[in-house]
Amino acid sequence: MEIRLDLYKHCIQTSLKRLQEQTLSNYFANRIDEITLEQTLSFVQCALNNLDFPRLRSQYPDLAGGTHAKVVLSMDEAGQLTLTINGNPIAP
Repeated sequence: MEIRLDLYKHCIQTSLKRLQEQTLSNYFANRIDEITLEQTLSFVQCALNNLDFPRLRSQYPDLAGGTHAKVVLSMDEAGQLTLTINGNPIAP
């Protein structure tokens, strides 16, 4: 699974929390694509529980927000999280 994060107005942590809230709202409102919504919720929850946000924001200024950088969070089948900034992988 892969999610592109818009960090223009918010840091990575706030963006993930907002995505979680939006996905939950869509889940209870629509119930159209429950499987995808459940997978997204699980993925976002994993990221929120396992990423060291203070370290990421201090080490990678693009993750602190206010940027147009292309930030992608992904998870492989083994559950390993990866982050890329403008196509460059970083250590989550």
